Amino acid sequence: MEHIHHVIENLMAGRPEACHLAKALAKQARATHRRMARARSAGFEAYETTITDLLLTELAHVDPRFWGVVRFTSHEERRNGADWQWWIQRSNLSWVCLWIQAKRLYHPSERYEQLKHEVRTGSGGSRIRQSRLLVEAARREGRSGKIQPVPLYAFYNCPQGKRAEPWRCEALEPCQQQSLLGITIAPARRIDDLVVEGKNAYGDVLAASWPLSCLVHCSTTRAGHRPQRSYASTLLTGMEWLHTGDVDLPSTPSLPSRIEEALVTDGEVVAEESDPRIALITGREGLPGARMDEVPKELKELVDLWELEWSGRREML
Repeated sequence: MEHIHHVIENLMAGRPEACHLAKALAKQARATHRRMARARSAGFEAYETTITDLLLTELAHVDPRFWGVVRFTSHEERRNGADWQWWIQRSNLSWVCLWIQAKRLYHPSERYEQLKHEVRTGSGGSRIRQSRLLVEAARREGRSGKIQPVPLYAFYNCPQGKRAEPWRCEALEPCQQQSLLGITIAPARRIDDLVVEGKNAYGDVLAASWPLSCLVHCSTTRAGHRPQRSYASTLLTGMEWLHTGDVDLPSTPSLPSRIEEALVTDGEVVAEESDPRIALITGREGLPGARMDEVPKELKELVDLWELEWSGRREML
């Protein structure tokens, strides 16, 4: 575990917020793998809903100033195929919305058995692949005049035995990779293509995915070498590369008013037809009602160190 932390610190030198976030995401990947393994050892499988709730709860505590979770009251007919949404704030204070469907790896088949799941489009309506629904619903949302969400898949993994091959990556040794594969992420359109081809095996999906933590600590050119001054900008750098290849993601000037109100009041939001079950909020600026006294000590030390080093570089220039 400590070795992984050192690897991340080296990759993220000079980027304190990104380093802190990379550690948090890597920690949750390891925790997800461990929870799934412990559930199996007790004779059952951990469900996606349970893993998602635990994941978002832990991420919301990375830094309470900038992270928050909003719950939606259930809606009987969600028609977008997403389990949760992630709002991330840009440097210009506009917001990007991600729609995320979660799937877990089944054992012993080592396949995502529910990836081919189909849902009805309405009462007595035709059936459609959930993966296609997610992609089409995001486009439909954009055409309706609202922000167009970015459709993604999050995979919860606990591969075992000979099929637990590492993710192919030149930046990390195979022994360092396996612990990062507890959570991987992929564009929904690529996953929908796999479903059309009849592929749902661990290896097939892994080839189209990235470890979630690699969005913020990859050392390749997509991550860039300039300092990232917030969690939000760090996340968006990786999300833009993953989804569009360095093209700006769609954004909206502000959060929906009912979500802003829920952040202030710590209340639930009445779900509409297009709402996922739960939302995670990542703000560049402090969130409404954020408790400023809960900033992690280690992050403050990292930021102070970065500021000191950066001011020294400016003086040398």
